[in-house]
This record gives sequence, structure tokens and C-alpha cells, in this order.
Amino acid sequence: MAKIARILLAGDVAVAAACVAALTTTLPFFGNGQGMSFLVFPISTVIGQKAGGSYGDRMYRRRPAELIPRVLAGLGASAFFASAVVLYLPSYALSRSAVIAYHLLAIPVFVAWRIATLNRIRGSLAPEPVAVVGRGKGTAELVDVVTKENLFRLAMVLRPQSSGAIAISRTRNGVSTEPVLPAKTATLIADAGVKLIVFASSDKDAHDKLHRHLNGCKRMDVDLLDSVAFLEMLTRRFPIQHIESWRPSFSYRFPRWDPVLEQRLKRLLDIVVSVVGLLLALPVMFTIAVVLRLCSGSPVIFKQSRTGFRNRPFTMYKFRSMKRADPHEIAYWTQENDPRITKLGFLLRKTHLDELPQLWNVLKGDMSLVGPRPESEDMVKQLRQQVPGYDIRHMKKPGVTGWAQVQYRYGSSVGDARKKLQYDLYYVRHGNFIMDLGILLRTLRVVFTLWGSR
Repeated sequence: MAKIARILLAGDVAVAAACVAALTTTLPFFGNGQGMSFLVFPISTVIGQKAGGSYGDRMYRRRPAELIPRVLAGLGASAFFASAVVLYLPSYALSRSAVIAYHLLAIPVFVAWRIATLNRIRGSLAPEPVAVVGRGKGTAELVDVVTKENLFRLAMVLRPQSSGAIAISRTRNGVSTEPVLPAKTATLIADAGVKLIVFASSDKDAHDKLHRHLNGCKRMDVDLLDSVAFLEMLTRRFPIQHIESWRPSFSYRFPRWDPVLEQRLKRLLDIVVSVVGLLLALPVMFTIAVVLRLCSGSPVIFKQSRTGFRNRPFTMYKFRSMKRADPHEIAYWTQENDPRITKLGFLLRKTHLDELPQLWNVLKGDMSLVGPRPESEDMVKQLRQQVPGYDIRHMKKPGVTGWAQVQYRYGSSVGDARKKLQYDLYYVRHGNFIMDLGILLRTLRVVFTLWGSR
């Protein structure tokens, strides 16, 4: 892992230097501070990529779509750092124009370089050896997941015994060797080449005893995770069974508040995109409103009370895509070939143009660009009773798009709601500005391919 991080770092320096060299030969103003450019831009790029998490643990095992937002965020941090340096340098040494030119060129170059390199690395990587710690049903389920996953290989299963010793087996159903003392487990793990230990046991006493002995593995570059963190890393969703069964977990936590900087960046992005989006979409929205009025009558805008941030209700706006309904009718999911959808409404829903008025909700602050999709109050009452932990999704402001929307198809049942909740809970736990950028990029793919609409 460290070796690959060093390769990526050295490559970033080389690519940054190549970008500087290319700009020096093509732009006259860039050549004025040639020596300073070769110093500042590679350093700022490495600092930015480090800040963006591009050299993080197992980054080389991530999919390209998850990598691009981190690379872009890293280049943004690099631009900020380089701009700060420019303030303390004379204009002939390094100019603001040079900073802008470098980062405009670096965006496509670095994205292409990182995707090409990491795709090649992923293809040549051997499965990573994993040790699973625990006993009982939860351990068996986790072992099943590891054995089916091609990125990892089950190296051993460590089962704490009531006597305090550890029974070790090398395969899923293999016969355990003679129990060993917990103090010797770190040596056995090192001999097996294990770099990741996953705790699956719900037995807190056994977990704590063994964890104390395995803490020494951290000095050998071995990561210790519990089953929640491991399953999230694999699937990018929260394993909802941990809420249903109340299994203890030392990484099972839902933050009550986002960091202040994250909140401000997110709100700034919401305001900028919603204002620009409304201005650009105004002719399209006016045309849709006129055609809707002529074809389906009024109202043109569909208004409905939805459950928002911290269970506060708000009015959400959409272009009406269905026949006028009884206001007292209980809401239910849209089905395939739903007779309530008008012909024009089918086109609007398929192209997601019916969602454009929600930019006004974003500008008002009722919604964000990215977050769990808001449901009607009737639907929320039903799902609270049928899906454990459903209200946790309301710890984030609802969004026009979300992690569940780019990962899962359109939901039309309680089972679908349970699946999508796993993605929503993952976003509640891990959502940040970089992840939002990635979701927005994936949403463009969803819109242009007409995927997930109904």
C-alpha cells in the first residue's frame, strides 16, 4: 500500500512538471517565472492531492467514478495553496494567470493519468489477505462476504474461546488448530501476511480482550476494522441489519452535525448552482409551463408536503406529471405504466425535467442539491413502522439527487425503501463536499442515460 502511494506521489510530481513544461513553451507569460513554476506547482499539487485523500488507504482499489471527485478536490486545494504563495511573490516570479492556466490544464491531465494508472494497478493486484475475528452467526455472515469478494482473500478466522484462548482456522469451514494464547495471535497474523483484521464478534468481552492483543498489529501496518466499517468499504452502503438486531459496533455512529466548513461549502454550492440553474433553465421551464397548461390544464406546479431536515415538513415543488388527484388520497409509490401519469408527464419524468422547480427549494434552503430524497408525510409514517432506523435519514437535509439515486433504481416497494435506506445511511455517516461532487457527476450520467426514472 505504501509503495503504491509513493508511486502515485512520484507520478503526480512528474505529471505536474510536464504540465509546467508544456505551458512554458506555449504561453509567454508562463515562462517569466519558469524556475518558480517548476517548484511551486508540483509541491502544491502533492499537498492538494494529499488533502483530497488521493493517497489514502486502499485508494487504489476504488472505482474511477469515486476517484475523480477526490482528484478534482485535490486540484482545488492545490489552486488555493498556489494562490496563497503568489501573494508573497513578485509578479515577475509567478502570476495569478499562471496559476489559472496550470490548473485548467491539470484537470483533464490528472484525471486521465490517475484513472489510467489506477485501472492498471487494480488489474494487477492480488486479493488482499483478511483475518476475521469473532464467533457465531455474525462471523459466519462476514466470512461468506469475504469469500465471495474478489478484492479480498480469507486468510484465517480467529474465534475467541471462553477459556481465553484463540481457535484459528485457515478456511471458511476448516478445522481449527490447537488454540493459542491471544499474545501469540499478532505473530501468526504477521506470518500470514494479513494487512486487514475485521472484527465480527458481538461478544463485547471477547472482543475487548483480543483487541488489546491485536493493537500491536497497528505497528506492522495492519488495519483493524469492525464489520460495519468493512461492509461499508465493500458495498458503499450501511448494513441495516446492525440497526435491526442492535449489534454493538465501535464504528456504528451517526454524526449529529456536519463540520462548519462542510456546511458552508455545501450551502455555497447550493446557492451558486440553484441561481445559475434557474437562470439557464428559465426558458425551458416557461415552455414546459405553457405546454402543461394547454395540454393538462392547471395547476402547472405540483405542491406536496414532504418530510425534511430533522423531520420538519416543507412544501416541495415539481412540474405536475400526473392527473389531478383527490387531495385527501393517501400517497403511494409510482408503478411501471402507472395510469395516473399523463403522456407529457411521462416525458418530463423520463428526462427528469419535472424536478427543475426544486431548484427553488434549494435556493430557499428547504433542500440541498445532494441528500436523501424527501418522501411525503404519509409515506414516511408508513416506512417508520416497517423499516427500522428510517428516521435517521432525516439527519441530513433532503436533496434533489442523492447517493441512493445514483446507486439504486427507482423504488416502488417497502423492500426497495429498505435497500435505498442503506445508501442514505451511508451518506449520513460519510457524506461530505467531495462525495457531493461525485454524486453530482454521476447524476449527469443518470440524466443523460434516462436511468432510474419512472
